[in-house]
Amino acid sequence: MKFQLSKEKIIPHAVVLGIMLIISIIYFYPALQGNALVTHDLKQHKGMSKEITDFRAMYGSEPLWTNSMFGGMPADQISVEYNSNLVGYLYKIITFGLPRPISMLWMIFLGFYILLMCLKVDPWISLIGTLAFGFSTFFLISLQAGHMSKVNAISFMAPTIGGFILLFRGKLIQGGVVSALFFSLLIWCNHPQIAYYTFFIIGFAGLYYISRYIFEKDWNKVFKIISISFAVVVLGILTNIPSLWGTYEYSKETIRGKSELTIKTPAEEQREALAKAEGKDTEETSKKIKDGLDPGYILAWSYGTGETFTFMFPSLKGGGNNDPVLKNLETLYESEAEKLTDRMTEELSSLSIDEYLAQANINLATLPAKTERGYYGSQMSTNGPVFIGVVFCLLALLSLVFSDGKLNWYLMITAFLLVIFGLLQITVMVFVCILAMIVLSIINKRLIWFLMTIMIITVFLAWGKNYLEFSEIFISYFPLYSKFRSVTMILVVAELIIPFTGVLFLFQIFKNREQLKEKTNLLLIGSGALALLTLIIAISPDAIFEVPKELTRAGASYKGYFDNILAQNNAPQQLIMENETYFSAYAKHMYEFRVSIIRTDALKALFFIVAVSALIFFFLKGKVKQPAFIIAMCILVLMDMIPVGLKYLNNAKNDNNEFNYWTDTENELNPFSLESADLAILENEINKQPWLKDSIANRIKLLNAERDMPMSKAEMDFTKMSILNQLTDFRVANFQGLTSETRTSYFYKSIGGYHGAKLMRIQQMFDFGSKIGSKNLLELLNVQYLVEYDIQDPQTGEKNPMVFQENKDVLGEAWIVDEVTLVENADEEITALFEENGFNPATTAIVDKRYGDLIGKDISAKSENSKIELTQYKPNELKYDFYSDKDQVVVFSEIYFDQGWQAYIDDKPVDHFRTDFVLRGLKVPAGDHKIRFEYSRASFDIGNPISLITSLLLILMVLYFLYASLFTDKFKEDDKEEELLPL
Repeated sequence: MKFQLSKEKIIPHAVVLGIMLIISIIYFYPALQGNALVTHDLKQHKGMSKEITDFRAMYGSEPLWTNSMFGGMPADQISVEYNSNLVGYLYKIITFGLPRPISMLWMIFLGFYILLMCLKVDPWISLIGTLAFGFSTFFLISLQAGHMSKVNAISFMAPTIGGFILLFRGKLIQGGVVSALFFSLLIWCNHPQIAYYTFFIIGFAGLYYISRYIFEKDWNKVFKIISISFAVVVLGILTNIPSLWGTYEYSKETIRGKSELTIKTPAEEQREALAKAEGKDTEETSKKIKDGLDPGYILAWSYGTGETFTFMFPSLKGGGNNDPVLKNLETLYESEAEKLTDRMTEELSSLSIDEYLAQANINLATLPAKTERGYYGSQMSTNGPVFIGVVFCLLALLSLVFSDGKLNWYLMITAFLLVIFGLLQITVMVFVCILAMIVLSIINKRLIWFLMTIMIITVFLAWGKNYLEFSEIFISYFPLYSKFRSVTMILVVAELIIPFTGVLFLFQIFKNREQLKEKTNLLLIGSGALALLTLIIAISPDAIFEVPKELTRAGASYKGYFDNILAQNNAPQQLIMENETYFSAYAKHMYEFRVSIIRTDALKALFFIVAVSALIFFFLKGKVKQPAFIIAMCILVLMDMIPVGLKYLNNAKNDNNEFNYWTDTENELNPFSLESADLAILENEINKQPWLKDSIANRIKLLNAERDMPMSKAEMDFTKMSILNQLTDFRVANFQGLTSETRTSYFYKSIGGYHGAKLMRIQQMFDFGSKIGSKNLLELLNVQYLVEYDIQDPQTGEKNPMVFQENKDVLGEAWIVDEVTLVENADEEITALFEENGFNPATTAIVDKRYGDLIGKDISAKSENSKIELTQYKPNELKYDFYSDKDQVVVFSEIYFDQGWQAYIDDKPVDHFRTDFVLRGLKVPAGDHKIRFEYSRASFDIGNPISLITSLLLILMVLYFLYASLFTDKFKEDDKEEELLPL
């Protein structure tokens, strides 16, 4: 058995991979010191998943359901471990068990490198592109925000595309194995939106190759490629079938599914009334769709049309404003912020208002630099810009200019017109140009034009509400597009295509220097055009981009605040006028500041354009050798990318010698602090249910017996709260952050939470909450405590971290009603709950007539001696004792979900029904009965064995392929170099 690869082939790859691994470790070295990133979404995830992880630790199995958020929901999109899918273990092997985010940056590098290897790009050229791709700010900002599954999925986009390109090029076995492996890993990351966008690229790449085979009438190859592609997709789905099946079932009942309601919410009625009063069209700007997210929700985060130029000019819209570490302009733009402060100091030298406000410890001169957040674009907020880099934006442009297709210039003109029509939002002409580009690309037979076509389309889609007509067409007609929100995420397509096409250009000049050295005029055309645009921006940024000259959100807020101070203190008219003068100067200097930072970006971009162009020119002319060219390009890429990335995620420390973005992992064990009010709730529950005291004490005794050291007081308090939550089934409401926090979910069962795929009916209960009434809502959902956080005492001014109010008017975990009202449809079902209709949840159950057969006609009022009592709680199993001398209808304060919950009476399965729009109901015969609700999912029970078998098959395929490639001649390629992919 002879090893087939020579040292000459292995060493370049080993060195390049080693460089990428070392860079990953150095860039995120705090992770090796026991630190973890401080991230918003990871903290939120720990809150929402606490009940699940506690259950897993205690019982060693998956609950599949949790009551920690929104009254109760499946755990599919929160935390379910599918250990049957063996590809997850492959991920650990590929990333060497490194801690994240080191493992994630390494995987991003490796994935893009594999894509380039599928096209046989030189390893050293691949290193240049890999560094540019890996240090795109979007990935770093996503890591800082805690979007780990998204970044994981992005890391598998490139190798999945690479595998399919191998397959499309006729390497059926190699392409089939590589695409199957990485497509399975892509789906395993559980971020369907990124997987969806990946197929935008695969679809257009496939169109390029398949069209070529059709022109050649090679129908056999077309059939084989399509068949194997289908098999790859099926295998990827089957390896991940438990999660995909569960997600599919769940998604139909979420806000991404189909609503049964046709009536407008109070908020929609208010918007419509306001529009009518203003003389506007009362029809919703973003029409509701029958099946999917509301368009307004889908498009809430939309990139500005001009904002797209952050690809090259990261400060174009001021940077970011949603990162808790980047508190002000001083952090983002230190030297420019100092100049801003100096200008404001000079403006204040003749104003007495500065002294007046100084008494309130307000230093107006430093106000913009210290308190103004950077971003002023069209999004509500953002952690930072999508910066792809000047170097590779230039190289991608040059790849188009140097393309030798016979229709190249027609495509250039069509692409230019497409962008112009997109900016002008002439949608008919946009689609005409898109169709023309597709047809011309097929005739032209060049992959890069297919890729550029889909890139332009996705950029238009990223504009979202800023190009509403284009987005609404996709929302209404493009399959599954309406299921995803945050359309800015589609810019990952551009972030992959731009460095990919740039690398292909570098490889062409690397391999075909002799043929291309006479085409330096094309270099001058491409570089000159981009340099001219950049020069215009450097001279006059507001000639092209909109830079606000008036106060933006932050400035207007500050002005309103100072206006109130002056009004409350009856300030002299002179000071009021000076306040206006100051904020006029504030707006003027903020405008100058913004122009200044854009100009700085443009000058930097001009340097990189000139440097890269000169380097390519001298390389083509033979004045620069290949090693020097590669080293210089790597240096330019790192100089271009890393300083921008470090603004948004770095290893800097504060004055206390603590990392800004990192924290010791030990501090992350309990992401939320335990307050005295929490312990007061614990004590109150023990007083109401004395059995809890012994149960908690016994659990703690068992846990201490398993430890070397007994728990500290702090550990014991956290453990007591955890045990309380495991044993009881009451709910807590925080109306301050009903759908934006999970601190409540960490300690209790919350009626709120933080999730992009909550059940639709609970969201609709919130939407109509003002009409249902707080009393009815709290009674239906068994809310025993209302909490508030960071409450300021009006007398002392001190903040109390948490206060609570006990709600004693609760119906409990379950109750028996006197009557049932059958209604025709969902509209009647929810309107019957309104206070104005006299609904009383204690006596009446509202039920859709579709469940009438489960109730029958004989419905008795509640018997005096009847009772229903919860006797055991688990998130996936609830037990009750029931007694009545006649048949009764019982309402359970548990969220109805028919994809898994099964009711039992005395261990015999019975059908239950939905009542009161969101809860469970059950008709129980007279007598003494044991009632049980159990939750299970066919997707989990049946899907896991399928996943185990198919993932094992996939791994065996990969192992055989590696063995055959490395130790046999089965997949040995000819020594003759394969024809280079043409530009």
